[in-house]
Amino acid sequence: KEEMKTVKLSNLKVGDLFIHKGTVYEIITKSKWTSLCRYLNDKYRFGGWCQYLYCDFSNYTKVEI
Repeated sequence: KEEMKTVKLSNLKVGDLFIHKGTVYEIITKSKWTSLCRYLNDKYRFGGWCQYLYCDFSNYTKVEI
């Protein structure tokens, strides 16, 4: 099994996936201080459609890759 590595979000690029508190996120856009990320929310399925939830993270947040 591959070992998880902890990095600051600022080291990742748009399109990269990372794990924060057990949830997998994808980076959508980045600005100087924050990154807009999305994850698939399994709790909300409307007629078979899955809903993405978006949230902003500080680029200084430590995440696992």
